[in-house]
Amino acid sequence: MHAEVNVYGNNIKIVIPVQFNKKATSESKEQYIETVQEYWSGRFGKYNVLTVVQEQSTGKRNRVILFKENGRSKVFLSFLVLIYNTGNKYIQKWTNAHESGHLMNLDDHYKDKGDLSYPEKGYENTIMGEAMGKVTETEIDEVIKRNNTKVTKDEIKEVVKKNDTKVTENIIKKVIKKGTK
Repeated sequence: MHAEVNVYGNNIKIVIPVQFNKKATSESKEQYIETVQEYWSGRFGKYNVLTVVQEQSTGKRNRVILFKENGRSKVFLSFLVLIYNTGNKYIQKWTNAHESGHLMNLDDHYKDKGDLSYPEKGYENTIMGEAMGKVTETEIDEVIKRNNTKVTKDEIKEVVKKNDTKVTENIIKKVIKKGTK
């Protein structure tokens, strides 16, 4: 699982590098990218989030296998996402977004009982806890916490150059604590 997460106060940028299987169609790849960016970008509680899915064939990346066949989607081997056709465009979009949560190191927050899934307490209506759930501030907190986040010197200069009042003590503490690239 790999996602790059940059934190600028309450402004968050998430970059998810992916490589699709060769049989994936342009249309299915485009739908996956648009859906993940749509679901994982926006205002979530105190956070303003921009998520970008980058298709790439080299370097550190996640593998996304898009199937035409029906089945239950899942994450395999920590970096490989198998996404099956659900037969319903709304459920398919949610599935793409949910499975991509795993690429940001998020866990499922539901339990299966027979053919039904039940959200864990506190994860009702969330994307990782319940079918058709939405991204929440809690999940963004977890994305930030679970991904090794560094702020580059150039990014700091850019924020300062723009006189962005969002430059906070948290960014400065983070640079001191984790260093810069």
